[in-house]
Amino acid sequence: MADLAKSVTNMDGQRMDWIRKQLGMTKVQFHKELGISRMFLFRCLKDGPPKLVAMAVLGLWYSRKMSDILEAPEPQRETEPKAKQPERKKR
Repeated sequence: MADLAKSVTNMDGQRMDWIRKQLGMTKVQFHKELGISRMFLFRCLKDGPPKLVAMAVLGLWYSRKMSDILEAPEPQRETEPKAKQPERKKR
């Protein structure tokens, strides 16, 4: 918990942008996911986010990373050859 508290208080724009890139999101997807406006996102990236936004960013990052770990990988589907249809006799 102490590390999480340090992460929230030490969050700056560069770290926030690094997390966005780790999640593979564009800035548009990121601001929509966080529920903030585009202008506020750019202000956070420039000046650093307030604590509430920093907590939301860490929560989003944590939930996405944990869902990747917890979800079992989908089994690969093997392509089954199509059954050949009998040829029709020509008249």
